[in-house]
Parts: sequence; C-alpha cells; structure tokens
Amino acid sequence: MGSANYTESGFSKNCELAIRTENPIDCKSIKKWFDSLWNKECDVITEELIVSREYELINNPYRPLPKMNKVKRNTEHIEKFNAENIIADLKELRNNNELYSSICTQRKNAIKDLRRCLDVNNGFAGFRGQAVDDFCSEGSLGDLNQHGVPNAMHSAERNGTLKNLCKLLSDETIPIKNRVSRALKMVPGVGKGSITKILTTLYPKKYILINGCSLKYLKLPPQLSSGKCYEEYCEFGQDLLKILDIDNFAVLDGMIRYLTDGDTV
Repeated sequence: MGSANYTESGFSKNCELAIRTENPIDCKSIKKWFDSLWNKECDVITEELIVSREYELINNPYRPLPKMNKVKRNTEHIEKFNAENIIADLKELRNNNELYSSICTQRKNAIKDLRRCLDVNNGFAGFRGQAVDDFCSEGSLGDLNQHGVPNAMHSAERNGTLKNLCKLLSDETIPIKNRVSRALKMVPGVGKGSITKILTTLYPKKYILINGCSLKYLKLPPQLSSGKCYEEYCEFGQDLLKILDIDNFAVLDGMIRYLTDGDTV
C-alpha cells in the first residue's frame, strides 16, 4: 500500500511511504503514523468549505480548484460571520419575500439606469458630460460625488481614457485580476469605488461591489491594492451569494444597505 512519487522530491523532500505487508502489527503501526500526520496537517471540513468546493465544480468543472489557503481564508471569514450573526441577519432578510422582492426590483432598475449612463449598447460612446455626473450621483451602488471623482472622470472623458477604461473592464476575454490591476493605474482619481461600480453595472452576477458600506459590513480589507485581491473578493462573494441564495451583487449590496441604515436605495 502507499503512494510515493519516483522523483527527487519523492525521495528527499516529501513525507511519503510505499510498503507491501500483510503483517497486522505493521499495518497497525502504519495506520497510527498516518493518522498522526492526517490530524496534524489536514483542514477541517466545514459546511462552508464544501459549499466553496461545490461552487467551483458546478460553475466551472475545468477550472483548477482554489488553493487551500484561499478557501480556508474565505471559510474563516464566513465562520466569523456566523459567530457575529451576519449571515443570520442576511438570511432573515432574504426570507422576507416582500422586502427582498422590493430590493431586487429597485436594484434591477438601478442597474438599468446605470447601464444607460454608461451607454453600454453603443460601446460607451455616450458616457460623457451629464451621463458621467448621473453615473457618479446615482447612489444605489455608491455615491461617487466625493474626492474629486467626477472631475477625474470628466478629465479622462476629454482625453479618451474613460472610454478605454470602460472597454477594458467590459472585456471578458481578459482575466478580471488583470483588468482591475490595469484599471487601478489607468485614470488618476478613479479608484476601487468607481471601477467596481462599473464592473457590477456590467456584470452584476459576477463582480462584487466595493464601497464604504460593503467594506464595513463584510469586514473586507479597505485597500484594494491589486486585481488579484479583487479576484479573491469576488470568489468570497460568490460563496456568500450561494449560501444566501441571492441573485447578484447589486442585490447583496441593497440588502447590506438596508441592514446598515434601513434604506433600500
């Protein structure tokens, strides 16, 4: 019995064993040795870990599973939510059909309005002037009328960078971590709030919204330093959507907004 690789690592670095024996004493000793390693090294299999794995396999069976440390980090985050009744509060709101339906309708309309501002159907050609102001001030997915964001967008609009930014973020042939990393450096003054508002508007089922409300409630690190970081936020968010049976990230943000200040806007 056993599993050992006939490689340099198998011989010199890994903890491996291959043996053929029918001696019950040897078998008992080997089992004891194996159990000690297993108990020392393995991750605890929780419901949240299973959900995370199932999500990966169901939605993309050909995609490599996430590294265990990432799954463990997401799982620990969800377990922390359980301890603080955050998931329980979200589930209670989700089970309130009338209120949940109201939030879904409001967010559906908000996404429609924001897509109109972006002029998605015309390749973002109309995302300028008043449309930029309307996109920034539409508060459902985060009010951007602060820290000079509208001015930065208008400046980028005039030199063509804003349109290029939107085209980059909409290009699903580019991995999201690469898109966000490039976008964070593309337009001075246009940061995570603006970038993720555009992404959630374009693909509300795929990309999590990062704003002050969601960061605080979901207890995510405030600095979105890289596309890789955002990719991990999205993977965690997808696990959360599945656990809560929520349709998309715009709706999740609406639920968080309601639980935070009682507002469905």
